Amino acid sequence: MWNISRWLISLFLLHASDAANVLVIILMPSISHQIPALSLSAELLRRGHHVTYIGTNIIPELEHSRNCTFVNLSFAYKRMTKAGTSNSTINFQQKLGRWVWPDMYRNSFNLAREEIQSDAFRTILRETEAGQRAYDSIIIEGKYSLILVPLLRKTCGSIPIIAFCSLSTDYVIEKALGSIPHLSFMPMVFNGYTDRMSLRERIDNWFSTLWLWNSLQSKTFIVAKEILAENGVHEVSMDEVYRNISLFMIASNHMYFYPRMLAPNVVTVGPLHIRDKANVTLTKDVESWLDGAEAGVVYVSFGSNMKSVSLPEESLMGLVEALSHLAPDYRVLWKWESDEPLPGRAGNILTKGWFPQQKVLAHPKVKLFITQGGLQSFQEAVHFGVPLLGVPFFGDQNLNTGKISAAGIGLKLDPDHLRNARMIQEALNQLLLDTNFVVFISRYAARMRKYSEISREFTERGMAHAVMMVEHITKFGGDHLRPITAEVSYPEFFCFDILCFAIPVIISLLCVLIKMIKRINAYSIAMGPHSTLKRNTRNGVYPQKLKSTN
Repeated sequence: MWNISRWLISLFLLHASDAANVLVIILMPSISHQIPALSLSAELLRRGHHVTYIGTNIIPELEHSRNCTFVNLSFAYKRMTKAGTSNSTINFQQKLGRWVWPDMYRNSFNLAREEIQSDAFRTILRETEAGQRAYDSIIIEGKYSLILVPLLRKTCGSIPIIAFCSLSTDYVIEKALGSIPHLSFMPMVFNGYTDRMSLRERIDNWFSTLWLWNSLQSKTFIVAKEILAENGVHEVSMDEVYRNISLFMIASNHMYFYPRMLAPNVVTVGPLHIRDKANVTLTKDVESWLDGAEAGVVYVSFGSNMKSVSLPEESLMGLVEALSHLAPDYRVLWKWESDEPLPGRAGNILTKGWFPQQKVLAHPKVKLFITQGGLQSFQEAVHFGVPLLGVPFFGDQNLNTGKISAAGIGLKLDPDHLRNARMIQEALNQLLLDTNFVVFISRYAARMRKYSEISREFTERGMAHAVMMVEHITKFGGDHLRPITAEVSYPEFFCFDILCFAIPVIISLLCVLIKMIKRINAYSIAMGPHSTLKRNTRNGVYPQKLKSTN
């Protein structure tokens, strides 16, 4: 008995010695940015690690864990809402073009400044600097939170830092870590192109990407330097920030973007947030509504940021009219964020302020999802095999809906076309009624089934891979994964320097070759059968050397 007790104690101590203290910082006040990192943090807790989560949201797995410290920054939601009402650049209740994003990022950095200056955040920094807290690794949002890297280096020392991305790609960080994208085949997040671009689209993708990201870097870095200076960090560069990143982790996979070459220090691990056996359940009225739909249900939700109640009146009425005239026996489930009734709502439409989206999409009667095209909604629809009608408003939604259309698992509709009920009806009929008579389901649903099966293979392994990489980087760091391409420039990567050397050499050799050919040709003409020189030589008459007149 004593031997068994000693063995159990030894096993516990061994497990405790392997447990890491992980600091997770996600500053962006958006559930779509928070939920993948929250899901990863919950799994780290289940594996016995200790997590300090600094963010704007919490989930029960973290809230009820003794090994988790939650630093609440939820006040940032109110700050962002207030800023959005006074500044159209960060008002997410409208369609936003790509050119506003440098200003939007700058405003978001100003919001991050308030979070960093909060008492809760400063307490963590102060305790860490005083040695009261110690961490083995840091997971930090790869977009709005990167400005903290120099500050964390000063506070936490030289522990590994993992940049975490809740989008399907990040051109800047991938490039900085050595996975230099080829912009002729990799569309920028805000452009909405596919990997098969026309010449005009490739030109636009190149120049808009370079201009937007350079503008973004310059505008946000000014704010970042101010924030760091306020916290005692001076003389910092973005190159230094990127050099301190050991790993870039993307909460997605190639099914939601386009296959591309990635170095070992850039890993795709998502989706991380999808749960087939979630604890939430459908309310009885919603479940009854779904079960009673003979033909099927169309689910409408524009995500956590964009509210359908904010749609322009013409767009709202166009969408209501189209959904009210669906084919017989179809029903609609609509996320409507208002106590006021949906204007013009027909009897086939049920509205509520919130639905457990994964549970809704998992229901067999749901045949179509009308979405804004956010990545998490895209991932959930694919996982549960529901075709999509994407209506992108801002950010990566344009890119995601472009991928949806290119993959043949849905259609893309511009928000400006929502006012056209006929155009919406045509899209709905195409998605719901364009039947494959072999399997008697819509062609889009048939493609989505296969797409879902492939994606589930990634999803089943994604979380385990993510945790393994966190543990690996925590233990060994990331220097052994960093490719030499992280140190080279664009001209070097695309061999422009070699071409600058080779082209003049080749041209010089060609010039020499052309001159030689000309001389040989001239000599051949001179020695030809009708050549005077050749006849005189045959008759014994040789040309005389001219004498000098001097």
